[in-house]
Amino acid sequence: MKYMQFWRNKFLTMEAGTIDDMIQDLESAVKKLKEMRDDGIVLEGGAGDDYARLVTKDPEVAEKYDFPEERLEWIFNKILVINSKDR
Repeated sequence: MKYMQFWRNKFLTMEAGTIDDMIQDLESAVKKLKEMRDDGIVLEGGAGDDYARLVTKDPEVAEKYDFPEERLEWIFNKILVINSKDR
């Protein structure tokens, strides 16, 4: 069984009011990605389109990071929601 979540860089510094806020937001994102990596989560398929697909097969890791079970229907619905935010 595979568990996955999309990660987007586009919104990481959206609420920053200063350059220091931007730095803090990005450092927090790096910390979380390192924790995920250390727990065995991998990037599947690259992130060139700003949709990084993070994946694990470990149900305990999936639960820790709130990754749902991968289902085709879920993926399409998630993409639709994400795309609707871009408009």
